[in-house]
Amino acid sequence: MLGGGLLYSGAGGKGYGWFWTDGRVRGLGGAVVAHGRHRCVLKGSLCEGIVVRRLLVDGAWDKKSWKGAIAWCSIGDVAGVRNEGRKEIFASSALMAEALAVWYALTWAFDQGSLAVEICSDCLVLVQGFQKEDRVHPLVRPILSDIVPLACKFDYVIVSKVPRTEVRAAHALAKNVKFQA
Repeated sequence: MLGGGLLYSGAGGKGYGWFWTDGRVRGLGGAVVAHGRHRCVLKGSLCEGIVVRRLLVDGAWDKKSWKGAIAWCSIGDVAGVRNEGRKEIFASSALMAEALAVWYALTWAFDQGSLAVEICSDCLVLVQGFQKEDRVHPLVRPILSDIVPLACKFDYVIVSKVPRTEVRAAHALAKNVKFQA
């Protein structure tokens, strides 16, 4: 067993908790840095032989119009984009766009039959929001609350904060969404 995760509601229903343990990293509460990245396990444990689909997510958002776009893509073993999705949205913030990108990516992965996924986002506040909901705006909390039961449908879900350069493919997809008038 390489790691584990448990989803729970903290005292008074405030926040989500997790643990990650692989012999090198242990944590409860606070964001954990594992292998140089912030991660939050939402569901399950990772055993040898499980194939984890890596999904890059990103959002683009315009503050004046509240129009935005989200995108997600599946990366293959050779770092090539295998599958992708994108959607035009309305959002009250860039963080809301990022959270919606995670929700749509998980929905898409579930529909594709994936049982284990790693969601890669360049938004640290989003990853931290899964650990402690008061770190995110109240309008974003319901989206995170919707992601939690969706993640429970999988065997394994982890959300990782990665450098912006790693989500470049999803960023380009989001920027290229054509908005309808």
